[in-house]
Amino acid sequence: MSRAARFLLPVLALLAVPAPAAVAAEELAVSAGRIQADAHGGRIVWSQLDPTTGEWELVEHRDGRTRLLKGAIASRTPLRVDVGPGPDGKPVAVYARNGDLFLYDFDRRKERELVEFEAAGASESLPAIWRNTLVFSRRTASGFDLWSGRIGTGRLAKLPEGPVNGVSGPIATEIVGSRIAYVWSSGRGDREGTETGLYEVRDGRAVRRDRTVSGALSSTTLITPEIGGGFIHYGRVTRGSGTGNQFRRVSLKSGRVEAVRAPAKGMVTALFSAGRFLWSRVVESEETQPGPGECGLRGEAPVTESVCRLVRTAKVTGWTRVGRAR
Repeated sequence: MSRAARFLLPVLALLAVPAPAAVAAEELAVSAGRIQADAHGGRIVWSQLDPTTGEWELVEHRDGRTRLLKGAIASRTPLRVDVGPGPDGKPVAVYARNGDLFLYDFDRRKERELVEFEAAGASESLPAIWRNTLVFSRRTASGFDLWSGRIGTGRLAKLPEGPVNGVSGPIATEIVGSRIAYVWSSGRGDREGTETGLYEVRDGRAVRRDRTVSGALSSTTLITPEIGGGFIHYGRVTRGSGTGNQFRRVSLKSGRVEAVRAPAKGMVTALFSAGRFLWSRVVESEETQPGPGECGLRGEAPVTESVCRLVRTAKVTGWTRVGRAR
């Protein structure tokens, strides 16, 4: 379902980051379009392209089976889904469609529009849920803002944001309990490229936990932050020159950043759940035999076929320190 924090690190430390103990241990799904998943309470959920209709439908992987989520309206574009406990503590999914926010109830097998968060002339996206609290992005004519809202009442609190230089805004959000994290991308003033930061909201401030910078020769971003076990886990994706992809984690207590090598380039999901990463991959160059986890184009343009795979790694071990949050 979609993509996009740099940390200044010694080259030798980056080269020393080991690969995970095992790479692709289990393939969970194959899709005709890219997969961006989320998980909670034993469910893995994503939107999957139906090539016969050209629409994206919500599906879940649970108890070893993948099934269509009935009652969710199909979308003409991929849905970025967040799964978490709803107001009653039971798992729900939230997502944006056509600039509006929706909540899917797994027990009732139906969705409802979160109209309490709609604003005239605005477009909402990137929702994340924990009980009665929803974190989301709102875009207006003046740019992007981050908000925390109360489900049912619509009461809002504006969240502190990352730097605003050039085109700036969030590319991922996360909430667990009272902890909120997000990834924020911004321009670099009169310099080339963009800066992407992983931030934690603490004591009313945005505390940067990791950072990447993209320039003319390479593009580096952070993706899919997950809070749990005293860490924020996430992926670091690099294109062009420089080091390869990494799975990363930063300690919420000490700020220590650790990493293991990710198994492929072009990740769009690097979701940490139960000691493992769920990852999917996009390959921009044409390949006739995509490897595990790839999402690539086959054939000559304009006739193309997109193939994506969602893969779960073995338990991740061998974390190596690569620096501290700054």
